[in-house]
Amino acid sequence: MPGHALSALRRVYPDYPGTIRRSLKTADLAEARARRDAMEAADDEQWQRIASGDVGGDIHARAIERALSLRIEYRSVADLAASASVEELISRIRVAAASPDRLTGAAVFGAAGEAETSIDDAFDVFENVIRRADLARKSDLQRTKWRQLKRRGIENFKRVVGDIPIEKIGRDEARKFHEWWLGRIAPDDPKVRPLSASAGNKDLDTMRSLLGEYFAYVGRDVPNPFRGMRFNDRIVRTRPAFSEAWIRQRILAPGALDAMNDDARRAVLALINTGARPSEIINLEPDAIVLDADIPHVDIRETENRELKARATARRIPLVGVSLEALREAKAAGGFPRYRDRDNLSAAVNKYFRDHGLMESDRHTLYSMRHAFEARLKLANVDEELRRYLMGHAISRPKYGYSDALTWAVEAVRKVAL
Repeated sequence: MPGHALSALRRVYPDYPGTIRRSLKTADLAEARARRDAMEAADDEQWQRIASGDVGGDIHARAIERALSLRIEYRSVADLAASASVEELISRIRVAAASPDRLTGAAVFGAAGEAETSIDDAFDVFENVIRRADLARKSDLQRTKWRQLKRRGIENFKRVVGDIPIEKIGRDEARKFHEWWLGRIAPDDPKVRPLSASAGNKDLDTMRSLLGEYFAYVGRDVPNPFRGMRFNDRIVRTRPAFSEAWIRQRILAPGALDAMNDDARRAVLALINTGARPSEIINLEPDAIVLDADIPHVDIRETENRELKARATARRIPLVGVSLEALREAKAAGGFPRYRDRDNLSAAVNKYFRDHGLMESDRHTLYSMRHAFEARLKLANVDEELRRYLMGHAISRPKYGYSDALTWAVEAVRKVAL
């Protein structure tokens, strides 16, 4: 009858006494026939597989791979019956007819059943296949830190929501994880120390990218459960800058750094007049410390085994004053071998500064040296675009192209050199 969903009836085997009835979830006769044919083909494939004893193993994974090779999305029988259009079903029948083998049938008509991929298995594909090329450009330390961040988000999700198949993660599960983080960022108990919105966003980003990129890879076109989920972080956390007087009178005082190991001492002095990030300095290769040019400089660039934070990070910084002398020594020593691709320089310097009375306040850290350089550039009225270039910040609409003219940069750095 018009307006009523049609059903398909089928006897499975001659000696089976009953009849299987399935709703086709459509009142359109043509579409119902197409869905019935798709169901019948899928059922035949399923029964053949069961009869041959092939009921386990990696049939689902192989069906997905075959679907990808055929440039179609793998969809289960139930999914196809519930929502596939007549055009899609006809297209799938044609694909199956062109290559009538069992695996193609399973791939085209969803006879391998629903996917049951663990979060850890999906992450394995994410890390070793989907992101493999990106990770190849990172150093060992960068890869380790990337993995630690992603694993933290995944383990938090599993602890809160459960270790469920990735295909079962929907909007409700994403919302539960979001609400858990909300309780940590804005706790009801005023005695509980709140966590940063940034930490929550990193975990949400981990799950959003994992699900989005994994499903895209396997050809599953579904809305991302974590779409649009993000916390607003209005708190700007900045470290204070060392004052110029403090650097001159305390840090650069005769003998102040004598008890520090050579690599750490050179790194501290290199930071004073470059404003570079500590990781940028300690990972400089000797050939990136250019001393024989008209204007000595460091060339901060991406290498085969180390990725830069962002494109704007690549830059050339002129060397003057104590930074020039420190990097001259570093080049002769082969760079900073004690700290290269390691994460312990800041801890070592911060401890030395505290133990020797060189920390201007409890809030200062080694990174405050970078802020001090930027603050001196501002006080010297150095052009904003040049400041952003020297600091490795993005420039939305560059006017002057400072990257090609070290003469502009060296004049600015000389104004603020210590």
